[in-house]
Amino acid sequence: MTARGTLAQSLLVQNKDAATDDEPLIVNAGNKEKRGLLDAKSKWMHEEMKPEQIDKVKHLAEQIFGYEFMQKMFSADFKKHQTVLKSFTDLIT
Repeated sequence: MTARGTLAQSLLVQNKDAATDDEPLIVNAGNKEKRGLLDAKSKWMHEEMKPEQIDKVKHLAEQIFGYEFMQKMFSADFKKHQTVLKSFTDLIT
């Protein structure tokens, strides 16, 4: 086995042991440039949103958060966006 394979295996074993000890799992995020190039070629990357996509997100947001909250999320008024962000921040803190 190559040194790289051995290193990857040892990291995997260490991460499994760490996960059982309630320690955070450490993930090697190598090859960032290569992943960036692959992501740029992805068929899911859009420079422009299609109206159907926006409608679907609005519909899902309405189902999850309710009609009034969805209206604030997609409002042209940035002050309503701020209230949405504050609500999300309050929710996670």
